[in-house]
Amino acid sequence: MSKASFRRIAHDNTDTGILDDPSHHLTGPFLPPTPPGILTPARTASPVSSPVSPWIRWAIDPLFSFQIVIIPIVAYFNWELITPLLKEKLRPVLETYTNYSFSEIPNPFAPFFQLSNLVASSPPDDPRYAKSWGDLLFIAYHIVLFSLVRNKAG
Repeated sequence: MSKASFRRIAHDNTDTGILDDPSHHLTGPFLPPTPPGILTPARTASPVSSPVSPWIRWAIDPLFSFQIVIIPIVAYFNWELITPLLKEKLRPVLETYTNYSFSEIPNPFAPFFQLSNLVASSPPDDPRYAKSWGDLLFIAYHIVLFSLVRNKAG
């Protein structure tokens, strides 16, 4: 007798009592209704959940994920609007004491929203990008963003 047929025979002879249990297949809305005159038990309050770590609170609380999402947006537009005003005032100081031009400083918050590390040899009509550390910012930001969307929709 092979092992396969022995296992089959052993399984067929096992009696768990599931087939004879009348309440096994009746669950949920298929249960018979409560007879009249019998009071249903009162509901109790849900148990108090343990406090959530602030490092992962954004994953379940839409308000925290919204705050995390809005900070880079405000910082990005702040840089775009304030930097041109400061450029004119700080240009003489920067060009006098350093060899760095203020117009060469890119927006440091752009990697949150835009792909970074454009390959210089790629044509403008078909841009190519290489891997960079800015990709981690891009992915992390969008994880929190989609967590916010999921929490608002659910």
